[in-house]
Amino acid sequence: MVTWELRRIPLWPVTKVSFIVFFALGLVLSLLYSAFALTILQAISGLMGDFSSMPVPTGLPLIMVSIFASFLMAIMYTVIMVITALFYNATTSYLGGIQLELEQVSSTIPAPAAKAPEVAATTEPATRAKTDYPKAERYDDADEGKPLRRDDSPKGP
Repeated sequence: MVTWELRRIPLWPVTKVSFIVFFALGLVLSLLYSAFALTILQAISGLMGDFSSMPVPTGLPLIMVSIFASFLMAIMYTVIMVITALFYNATTSYLGGIQLELEQVSSTIPAPAAKAPEVAATTEPATRAKTDYPKAERYDDADEGKPLRRDDSPKGP
Protein backbone atom coordinates (compact mmCIF):
# COMPACT_ATOMS: atom_id res chain seq x y z
CA MET A 1 0.00 0.00 0.00
CA VAL A 2 1.37 3.41 -0.99
CA THR A 3 0.49 6.64 0.81
CA TRP A 4 0.32 9.85 -1.22
CA GLU A 5 -0.29 13.35 0.08
CA LEU A 6 -1.89 16.12 -1.95
CA ARG A 7 -0.17 19.28 -0.71
CA ARG A 8 -0.84 21.80 -3.48
CA ILE A 9 -3.27 22.24 -6.36
CA PRO A 10 -1.84 24.23 -9.29
CA LEU A 11 -4.15 27.08 -10.26
CA TRP A 12 -3.72 27.19 -14.05
CA PRO A 13 -4.89 23.59 -14.67
CA VAL A 14 -7.82 24.17 -12.31
CA THR A 15 -8.76 27.26 -14.31
CA LYS A 16 -8.51 25.55 -17.70
CA VAL A 17 -10.31 22.37 -16.77
CA SER A 18 -13.07 24.02 -14.76
CA PHE A 19 -13.82 26.58 -17.49
CA ILE A 20 -14.05 23.92 -20.21
CA VAL A 21 -16.11 21.53 -18.10
CA PHE A 22 -18.51 24.18 -16.82
CA PHE A 23 -18.89 25.79 -20.26
CA ALA A 24 -19.79 22.44 -21.84
CA LEU A 25 -22.10 21.54 -18.95
CA GLY A 26 -23.71 24.97 -19.04
CA LEU A 27 -24.21 24.79 -22.80
CA VAL A 28 -25.96 21.44 -22.60
CA LEU A 29 -28.08 22.42 -19.61
CA SER A 30 -29.04 25.82 -20.99
CA LEU A 31 -30.07 24.34 -24.34
CA LEU A 32 -32.17 21.70 -22.55
CA TYR A 33 -33.68 24.33 -20.28
CA SER A 34 -34.39 26.63 -23.24
CA ALA A 35 -36.13 23.84 -25.13
CA PHE A 36 -38.15 22.96 -22.03
CA ALA A 37 -39.06 26.61 -21.37
CA LEU A 38 -39.95 27.11 -25.04
CA THR A 39 -42.33 24.16 -24.91
CA ILE A 40 -43.99 25.48 -21.75
CA LEU A 41 -44.32 29.02 -23.16
CA GLN A 42 -45.92 27.71 -26.33
CA ALA A 43 -48.34 25.59 -24.31
CA ILE A 44 -49.31 28.56 -22.12
CA SER A 45 -49.69 30.89 -25.09
CA GLY A 46 -52.03 28.36 -26.71
CA LEU A 47 -54.24 28.23 -23.60
CA MET A 48 -54.53 31.97 -23.02
CA GLY A 49 -55.79 34.23 -25.75
CA ASP A 50 -54.19 37.47 -24.44
CA PHE A 51 -50.85 35.80 -23.88
CA SER A 52 -50.62 34.56 -27.48
CA SER A 53 -49.55 38.00 -28.72
CA MET A 54 -46.31 37.75 -26.73
CA PRO A 55 -43.35 36.85 -28.99
CA VAL A 56 -41.65 33.56 -28.12
CA PRO A 57 -37.91 33.49 -28.84
CA THR A 58 -36.92 30.69 -31.18
CA GLY A 59 -34.04 29.76 -33.43
CA LEU A 60 -30.82 31.76 -33.39
CA PRO A 61 -31.76 34.20 -30.57
CA LEU A 62 -32.52 31.26 -28.30
CA ILE A 63 -29.17 29.62 -29.12
CA MET A 64 -27.27 32.90 -28.61
CA VAL A 65 -28.89 33.42 -25.20
CA SER A 66 -27.99 29.84 -24.26
CA ILE A 67 -24.36 30.31 -25.28
CA PHE A 68 -24.13 33.62 -23.39
CA ALA A 69 -25.69 32.10 -20.28
CA SER A 70 -23.35 29.11 -20.35
CA PHE A 71 -20.36 31.44 -20.81
CA LEU A 72 -21.39 33.48 -17.75
CA MET A 73 -21.98 30.31 -15.76
CA ALA A 74 -18.56 28.97 -16.74
CA ILE A 75 -16.84 32.18 -15.64
CA MET A 76 -18.72 32.24 -12.34
CA TYR A 77 -17.98 28.61 -11.45
CA THR A 78 -14.35 28.90 -12.62
CA VAL A 79 -13.83 31.79 -10.21
CA ILE A 80 -15.38 29.69 -7.43
CA MET A 81 -13.09 26.75 -8.25
CA VAL A 82 -9.96 28.94 -8.31
CA ILE A 83 -10.91 30.50 -4.96
CA THR A 84 -11.44 26.99 -3.57
CA ALA A 85 -8.02 25.88 -4.84
CA LEU A 86 -6.40 28.99 -3.31
CA PHE A 87 -8.11 28.25 0.02
CA TYR A 88 -6.93 24.62 -0.13
CA ASN A 89 -3.35 25.67 -0.90
CA ALA A 90 -3.39 28.16 1.99
CA THR A 91 -4.73 25.65 4.51
CA THR A 92 -2.43 22.79 3.51
CA SER A 93 0.62 24.87 4.38
CA TYR A 94 -0.61 24.87 8.00
CA LEU A 95 -2.58 21.64 8.31
CA GLY A 96 -1.01 19.34 5.75
CA GLY A 97 -2.55 17.86 2.64
CA ILE A 98 -5.03 15.12 2.03
CA GLN A 99 -3.46 11.71 2.49
CA LEU A 100 -4.51 8.97 0.12
CA GLU A 101 -3.72 5.31 0.61
CA LEU A 102 -3.56 3.65 -2.77
CA GLU A 103 -3.29 -0.05 -3.42
CA GLN A 104 -2.47 -1.63 -6.74
CA VAL A 105 -5.18 -4.05 -7.72
CA SER A 106 -4.30 -6.90 -10.00
CA SER A 107 -6.29 -6.73 -13.17
CA THR A 108 -8.64 -9.56 -13.97
CA ILE A 109 -8.61 -8.68 -17.63
CA PRO A 110 -6.61 -11.27 -19.52
CA ALA A 111 -3.57 -10.11 -21.41
CA PRO A 112 -4.07 -9.77 -25.14
CA ALA A 113 -3.03 -12.74 -27.19
CA ALA A 114 0.41 -12.42 -28.69
CA LYS A 115 0.46 -11.96 -32.42
CA ALA A 116 2.45 -14.34 -34.51
CA PRO A 117 5.72 -12.78 -35.61
CA GLU A 118 5.66 -11.50 -39.12
CA VAL A 119 8.01 -13.22 -41.50
CA ALA A 120 10.10 -10.75 -43.37
CA ALA A 121 10.86 -11.40 -46.99
CA THR A 122 14.46 -12.47 -47.45
CA THR A 123 16.62 -10.75 -49.98
CA GLU A 124 19.29 -13.43 -49.89
CA PRO A 125 19.88 -15.48 -53.00
CA ALA A 126 18.65 -19.05 -53.01
CA THR A 127 22.19 -20.48 -53.16
CA ARG A 128 25.14 -19.46 -51.06
CA ALA A 129 28.76 -19.19 -52.00
CA LYS A 130 31.13 -21.84 -50.65
CA THR A 131 32.85 -19.35 -48.34
CA ASP A 132 29.62 -18.64 -46.46
CA TYR A 133 29.45 -22.11 -44.93
CA PRO A 134 31.01 -22.65 -41.52
CA LYS A 135 34.22 -24.60 -41.48
CA ALA A 136 34.02 -28.17 -40.30
CA GLU A 137 35.75 -28.98 -37.04
CA ARG A 138 38.53 -31.49 -37.02
CA TYR A 139 38.41 -34.35 -34.58
CA ASP A 140 41.26 -36.44 -33.32
CA ASP A 141 40.62 -40.03 -32.41
CA ALA A 142 43.02 -39.87 -29.50
CA ASP A 143 41.11 -37.01 -27.79
CA GLU A 144 37.86 -38.95 -27.62
CA GLY A 145 36.05 -36.96 -30.25
CA LYS A 146 36.69 -33.50 -28.82
CA PRO A 147 37.22 -30.77 -31.39
CA LEU A 148 40.77 -29.55 -31.86
CA ARG A 149 41.82 -26.01 -31.09
CA ARG A 150 44.00 -24.01 -33.45
CA ASP A 151 47.17 -24.76 -31.53
CA ASP A 152 46.31 -28.45 -31.38
CA SER A 153 47.52 -30.35 -34.27
CA PRO A 154 47.26 -34.07 -34.78
CA LYS A 155 50.37 -35.87 -33.71
CA GLY A 156 51.97 -37.40 -36.73
CA PRO A 157 53.59 -40.91 -36.88
